[in-house]
Amino acid sequence: DFTRTLELDDDNWKAYYYRGVVHRVMGKDAEALADFDAGLAVDEFQFDTLFARAQLYFERGEYTRALDDCAAALNVFPDSADVAQLQRKAAAKAAAEGGEPRDSSGSSRGTASSGKTEETE
Repeated sequence: DFTRTLELDDDNWKAYYYRGVVHRVMGKDAEALADFDAGLAVDEFQFDTLFARAQLYFERGEYTRALDDCAAALNVFPDSADVAQLQRKAAAKAAAEGGEPRDSSGSSRGTASSGKTEETE
């Protein structure tokens, strides 16, 4: 039981991750996000937790947050084709909704607010 494990050791990121996965399967998105957040508070570099949270954000239509987690996951495991694919999908959805596209580091690739450059004489 993951809850019992966390009662004994609240720094167990794996228990937060697996309990979050169970919550997702049960359709309890808010609880899953809370567990993923708690696990990442213990260890912010947990690839599986970052990817799981990115997938959940994507499914909820929170594309910017999904992109942020994809970028963080790719910093941990740069060769993940699954994360790269989710990142491309999230970037396309964010752009379609008027959000700024982001590069693989999660940085915005937007233009200056005026869209023009000033020339000096």
